[in-house]
This record gives sequence, C-alpha cells and structure tokens, in this order.
Amino acid sequence: MRIRSKLLTTAAAAILIPVMGMGVSAQVPESSDVQAQAAAITLTTNDLPTGFSLVGETFLPLPDGVAGATSHYVSVYTNISSGQQIRSYVYTFGSADQAAAGFDALEGSEADTLSDQELQLGSGKAEISTGTYQDADGNVIGTADATFVRGTAVIGVAVDNPDGSVPDAQLAQDLAGIADARAGAVEGGSASVDLTLPARLVPFAQNGVVTQAGYLSAAESEVIYGTQGSGLSSATNIYVQTVAFGEGGSAPRVTIGVSTYASASDAKAVVEGADQIFLPLSDQQKVDDATLDGSDAVVAYRYTSRDGSIAQRESYRIIFAQGDTVTVVDVQGAENSDVARSAAESIVGSQQTCQSGGGCEAPAASGVIPG
Repeated sequence: MRIRSKLLTTAAAAILIPVMGMGVSAQVPESSDVQAQAAAITLTTNDLPTGFSLVGETFLPLPDGVAGATSHYVSVYTNISSGQQIRSYVYTFGSADQAAAGFDALEGSEADTLSDQELQLGSGKAEISTGTYQDADGNVIGTADATFVRGTAVIGVAVDNPDGSVPDAQLAQDLAGIADARAGAVEGGSASVDLTLPARLVPFAQNGVVTQAGYLSAAESEVIYGTQGSGLSSATNIYVQTVAFGEGGSAPRVTIGVSTYASASDAKAVVEGADQIFLPLSDQQKVDDATLDGSDAVVAYRYTSRDGSIAQRESYRIIFAQGDTVTVVDVQGAENSDVARSAAESIVGSQQTCQSGGGCEAPAASGVIPG
C-alpha cells in the first residue's frame, strides 16, 4: 500500500535531539491505547537486514474515504548504500469488520501498475502487491508491498527501490510475517514493549506538528548517539515524541522521551553519566545549578540550534531520573535562552506529575507552545 504523501524530509530520528522526521501533519489519536497499539506493531532495526537505519516514525493523517479508521502510523528505514527503503505501517479501526472493509478500500485504490497475489497472513484478507508507482515528486518507485488484516488493524510492510526496479517479494513477505507475529502479541496482551509509555507523556501536540512519535530499541538509541555498550543499552523501553510549533514544522520544537530501565540505580546512572554518553551539541554548556525536586538525578544543558535558514536559536535540555525511568525534555529553537529554560522547566513540572500518576495536563510553555 503506497503512501501518497511526501513523507520524509530528513534522515534522522532521536531520543534527545528534536528532528524533522516526517514532513506531513500527523493526526495523533487521542487514545493513548490506540497510539501504543499502532506504534508497537511496526518493525525495528533488529528485524531488518543489515545496513538499514531509522529515518523516522510517526502518525499520518487518516485516509480519505476509509470508514472507521482511528489511526494511521508508519515507520521508515533506509539503506544508506542502496537507497532502498522499508516501510511498515498500521491502520487501526474501531472493529474487525471495519478493518476488513478498510482493507478493501485501501487496496482498491492502488495504481494500475501494481499486481496483487493472495497471501496467508493475519486473521483475514492478505495480499502482496508488486510493480511500480509514482511518488509525490513523480519518481518511479519499484515496490513489493505485503498487506494484511489482523483483528482490528490493517498492517503492511513495503520494500521500495528508488531506482524503479522491483525488489525481492520474499523479503516483504518475511518481514510482514514478523509484523503479523508482533501484532498478534499486541492483540493477545503480550507486547514486547511497554504499552503504557504513550500515556506517560503530557499532551503537548495541540497546535503543533508531530514529526516523530514511537518506540525506539536500545540498539537504535545507541546508533543515534554513536555509543556502544553504554548505559543506553540497558534501556528496556523507549518512547519519544517530537512536536514542532513553528510555521511548516519549523522550530521551536519540543521533544519528550521516556525510557525505562531494569532498576532505579540503572536509570540514575544514565543521568549521572550523561556527559559521557551523549555527544555534545553545538555551543553546549552544562547548567551547574540544575535541581529538580522529586527526582533521583538531574542534569541540564544550554545549547545552540541550527534549523534550516535559522542560523542560531537558543535551546535547553533537561534529563532526569525518577525511579526506573529516565525522561528527557528538550526545547529547541526558542527566542532566547531564558524562554527556552523557562519552557523546559514548565514542561518538566507537568511531565513529573504525569509520570507519578498525578494527572497529565497540557503544559504551559510561554514563547514555545502556543496557548
């Protein structure tokens, strides 16, 4: 199932660094349960052939003319050497009947340059589409795209070749089998990730553009930061969301990342070792007087952001441990240092309350998040 929108604007996604992962306005479902279900099904680096790196993952607008859809999620990886991309995607629905009808509607709108073959996957209809399609820029893309119904979701994996050649259909089928097994685990209540993490982020997407949202593996986080065998490798779950509040998805941006560890001591060690674990950002300065009541450890940094045509913008990052959880709040591209710090501290206060079960209220961050 091809994605008609022009999705990708930069090849990066991160736990601590706000990025432009996807170039379209996301439509994030209000239900954190739906968010978790969709994001938990898609593939990770560990599932893919060697040489693939995460480009980005987020929610996309709901498809037109498809009744009952509650979310549309995509995760994209690319092979730097060949340019080949692997997309895994999920459409969630309110019921199994709606998912079955949604499959027909989505597959029925494919290009006539694609041919279909039935598959044995999921709990309902399944097929693989091979051939070519044109992307939003008019480029001819060769694709092998396996799509199937599992319960209340339509799920797929597409392997795309930018040179127009048709990729190995068996690879798409094999990867779709992995996604099917993962979807079955989510459906059966035995997901490999913590499905409560999306609910532990304060609601901060309103009036902004969500450019990254989803789970990361510990291995992916280490690749992003150029580390190996660091404290990051012991993370058991990671969920990250980035929202841009400037025009067209530009700065200011806010990233909140929540990661859990096997113990409170492991989480505390990550924060205390942040200087060594994370590569320094441009003009980074550690804040000597950073304190945070209720946390086990906290560090904060000022740094300079460079965002497209914007030469320099002030940014602020707070990393804190609270029990077995490490949380990062990153405000990038504020008007000045005081605005960035004030916004980050305000968001952290709301985030702490949310994580401790005291209610998840949208944060007030003047000068960054529109009121």
